[in-house]
Amino acid sequence: MDMQQKQFKQWMRVKQETHEASQRPRHYEEGEVWWFRIGENVGMEENGKTSVFSRPTLIVKGFNKQLVWGIPLSNTKNRGKYYYALKLHGKTSVVLISQMRALDTARITLDATALIGRISRNDLLAIKEAIRSLLS
Repeated sequence: MDMQQKQFKQWMRVKQETHEASQRPRHYEEGEVWWFRIGENVGMEENGKTSVFSRPTLIVKGFNKQLVWGIPLSNTKNRGKYYYALKLHGKTSVVLISQMRALDTARITLDATALIGRISRNDLLAIKEAIRSLLS
């Protein structure tokens, strides 16, 4: 069992700051990858990696201006039905399908590099199909 030291107190401070700032992007689209403050999480849930616990996250489905289904990305070359590898800016990224979750858009970091890019329509459709097959 990995007994990695968790930084829950630091995350709670960042989470409070994120909630109080409540800034949201003016517009996002499905298929875009943004830096989201996903946090310091429990057990095998994916954690953020920066000082504000952020990670590149794919917007799979937008429900409204404030709520999306997001999937964190990794550069670890995982394989199998819970992962989808794609190219983003010439580098391989892996979409961690098993880590999909609802995210408030207030978690987007909103600095100059918050919007990383956009995946292809074919990749987005393939990811949505992989999600459907996992749920059936």
